[in-house]
Amino acid sequence: YNNFSYSMIKSPDKNFLLFGDMENAAGFTDGLIIKVDTSGNKIWEKIFPGGGYRDTFNWIEQLPDSSFIASGCYNWASGGQGWILKLDTAFNVQWQRLRSYSPAGRTVYTCVKPAIDGGFVLTGTYDLLNGTAIVTKTDNLGFEQWTKYFYPEGYNLPSNTLIQEIIP
Repeated sequence: YNNFSYSMIKSPDKNFLLFGDMENAAGFTDGLIIKVDTSGNKIWEKIFPGGGYRDTFNWIEQLPDSSFIASGCYNWASGGQGWILKLDTAFNVQWQRLRSYSPAGRTVYTCVKPAIDGGFVLTGTYDLLNGTAIVTKTDNLGFEQWTKYFYPEGYNLPSNTLIQEIIP
């Protein structure tokens, strides 16, 4: 089976958390987090089965309360939905939310950060053929408060002012 790591962060105990996806027996992928020590030896791995073909994590961030927030894509083959999960300190799912903004394309969250008000800000894309960027703001339980769309070819891209106002 193939494992793919898209990025990593330092864990609270000074080891590392790699995240991405892992191919399962059916040939699909599930979200994956692997903890390795400072010598690169695997300590543990946790698999997050999603909804079908190509479920993956693109980003994970530790929160001030030591829990984690993760983002990615859920069920790529059936249109794909943006995936946001809140994980406790043992990486058990506290809640998860799915978002889809385009019936013709896939929604993929590529980054998630805590917002000043305790909610979250996600960036990503939908409608991959046309490359539309999105910024989504949620409350502290992952429920959408608003989404902004940034279209290609002459349309405005996300401004640093917008991002600075909502991310500490």
